[in-house]
This record gives sequence, structure tokens and C-alpha cells, in this order.
Amino acid sequence: MTYTFRPAVRANAPLLIGLAGGTGSGKTYSALRLAKGLVGPGEKIAMIDTEKGRGLMYADEFDYLYEQIEPPFRPEKYMEAMAAAVQQGAKCIIVDSTSHEWEGIGGLLEWANSIAENMAQRHGGNPSKYTFGSWKEPKIAHQKWVQFMLNYEIHVILCFRAKEKKGLQKDERGRQEVVNLGWTPITDKDTLPYEMTFLAMFTADEPGVPKFTYKALTHKLKHIFPEGQQIGEEHGRLLREWASASPSVPQQQQASEPVDYVEQGRTEARKGRDAFLAWWNGPGKTNGIRAACKPHMTELQKIAEEADAAQIEDEDPFAREPQDEDPFGDKQDAAPEPSQEPPGAPESDAGAEAPETPAETSAPSAPSAPIYDDGVGILDENGSEIDRCENANKWYFALRARLKDSNRVGDLLTQNNAGHLHWQASNADPSHKKQGAEMWANFLAKAGDGQEAA
Repeated sequence: MTYTFRPAVRANAPLLIGLAGGTGSGKTYSALRLAKGLVGPGEKIAMIDTEKGRGLMYADEFDYLYEQIEPPFRPEKYMEAMAAAVQQGAKCIIVDSTSHEWEGIGGLLEWANSIAENMAQRHGGNPSKYTFGSWKEPKIAHQKWVQFMLNYEIHVILCFRAKEKKGLQKDERGRQEVVNLGWTPITDKDTLPYEMTFLAMFTADEPGVPKFTYKALTHKLKHIFPEGQQIGEEHGRLLREWASASPSVPQQQQASEPVDYVEQGRTEARKGRDAFLAWWNGPGKTNGIRAACKPHMTELQKIAEEADAAQIEDEDPFAREPQDEDPFGDKQDAAPEPSQEPPGAPESDAGAEAPETPAETSAPSAPSAPIYDDGVGILDENGSEIDRCENANKWYFALRARLKDSNRVGDLLTQNNAGHLHWQASNADPSHKKQGAEMWANFLAKAGDGQEAA
């Protein structure tokens, strides 16, 4: 026979996946979510149920084919049900529970014990004498089922029950004590676990969160399963792309960059610095998140700063065109028509001089609550500091009524922009507040007399 070698190329590969756990650990729900991502839109999922209809619990949330198998739980029954699912177009089969093939009614354990008892009846002696020989037929049947799954071009998810394994261990005094050796799936230990792409263990204290304690996860899949994250459709999608040789994550990033966590960091940074810090010191304390995001901190900081700057601009009264109507909606306080001169307005004659009055009386009054300077910052009548000169629009309309010239008011506001910027900066640095407040008050006082603002 002639053998011809060719360059190795990734090809489409069906996945054999194991999900194991105790009661309430989220095996079935996680299997359905994973299968949904594995098959993609429009493809069929089939479930083989050995637990008397429990597999129908999520029929209102997922779309899948369903069938039950009854005892005895022999390997050939599983094969027959899986073959029927493939014929009906299933691209992924969930078996829940595979453990019945091992320890269920008519499963491998009971089958082998029954053979041993029959041999003891025929040949005499204790059934335990025939234990070795009694396993020949069950093992052959089990191996056929395993090969059957490996040769089908579909994805298979096997759900296993699990139990805590106990063992003896010497304590510091040299005495034997019973210790917990961790969770182990209820199945044969020699075949199925070694044939699986991966075997994830679930516990009731963290339902749906995989732990790879029984069988280590290959480094090629670690980017898909960040630590502490519940299994979902996205994990299935990434597995499908990996298995079809079209990974969405560049190969050089797969081992080191959990893309989901980085994008989550970007999402939080878009909410601003405070929101990002709250996330970083809360959910972001997870080792997987921080390890993924730290190489991107410069980018995340820039995103947060831009988000904060955008929020400031949205609240800046000088960043909007002044409107001709009162933004507070009080028509009684609206500016008079240009033909009407409000009391105390300067003469329209360009040569006339405005009467000299003290600064505190010459400054225009706001249309609503009075504003005055206490030497530290601008206050309203309740004595609370006005954030970012929120009454700037009120002063604009008062000045317009006073000067009868919106362009001149605009010039004065522009000239006092430095004082306004100081006031804005006070949100980040309180030392700017006094300087900004003094410049703003100086502007208001001089603008009332038609003088240039400092």
C-alpha cells in the first residue's frame, strides 16, 4: 500500500463535549445554551432524555427536538436514538443523562453484575469470582457506542451526573482521615473522558460556571472560557468557529486575550471614569478581567476621558446657540421687545454716557432668583454653589434687555470665557472655583455698565 503525506491543515471537526455536575449545578441549561451557539441560526438541536421528561423544562426558552429512552439503558439504545436524530437533521445532540448508561437500570454496572451472577449459577461459586469475565460483553458494547459518536459528523454534548469523591489521607499527626478529593463524573473512567474535546465540571454554588478540575482544558480553548464566566451561546459560537477552522480571534491573541472582557471594559469606560472605576473595583476584581484589560489601560483611559468631556460639553450653556425664548419657560420674565427700554437702560444715543452707579446696583438682576458674590463663589438665594454657572442663560437675557444688543452680549460672554472655564475646571480641582467665581462676578458688574469685562 502506498502512503502519500500532505501538509497538515485544520479541517472541520465535530466536538464531543462533557458537562458534569451534581443536582442544581446547571448542566442541562448550560448544554442547551452551548448547543444553540454551536449549531448557529436555523440549525436543529436534538435532546435524548433518560430522566422521565426533565429535558422538557426549557422547551419554552429553546427550540429543540426531543425524545426519551427507557430502561434498560444499554449503549445500543443510545446509538439508535442518536441515529434517528441525525436522520431528522440534528446538527448537535444533547444526551441527558449519560450516567444512566453506566449506573442506571440495565446500564453497564447492572449488566456486568447480571452476567457474573449467571456464571456463578452455571459454574458455582461467588459472583465476584467472575467479575473479570463478566465485563467483556458490556465493554464491547460501550466501545461501539463511543466509536459511533466519534465517527458521526455532528457535535455531541454528554451530560453526566457527578459525585464527590472521598479518600483517606494522613493528617499532621500521621492519622488517617477522610478527605474530599473533588467531584468526579459518573461514567467509566477508561474511555469517554479521554475521548472528549473537554469535560467541564459544575457545582451548585456557581451554577453554569465551568471548572476544569477533572480534566485540564487544552490551551487552545482557554481564550473561549475565561475564569468565572457562565457558559452561554457565545461560547458555543466561538467553539463552532474554532472547530470549523475559522476562528474570529487571531491566533496570536487566542492564548492571552479574552476578547469578551476587553470589550466589556470598553463598554464601562464609555460611561465615564467614575463608572469604569466602580466596575473595576467591583466585578472587575476577577483575575481574568484585570489580566485581559491591563494591556489596554491606555485605550480604556482615553475612552473614559472622552466620555467625561462629552458629558461636560452637553451641560455647557456656552456650547449652545442662545435661544430667543426663555429656557425656563416663564413668559412673564421674558425680555422686553427691542422698542421698549427697560428701566435703567442706557440712552440709545451713542454719545450718551450711562449714569455711574455702584457695581452691586449696576449689574442686571436675573429674571428669577437673585445672585450675589460672597467673596468665595457665586451663590443663589439659598446659599448653594451654582454648578457650572447654570444661570448663565438668565444673565444673557438680562444683559440683552439691558444693552439692547445681543452681539455685544455675545462678545462680553466670549471675553469672559476664561472665567467660565475656571468655573468648569472647579469640578475637577476646587482651587479653580474662587478664581472663576471672581472673574464671573467682575464680568457681571462691568457688563451692566457697558464696560469691557476683565
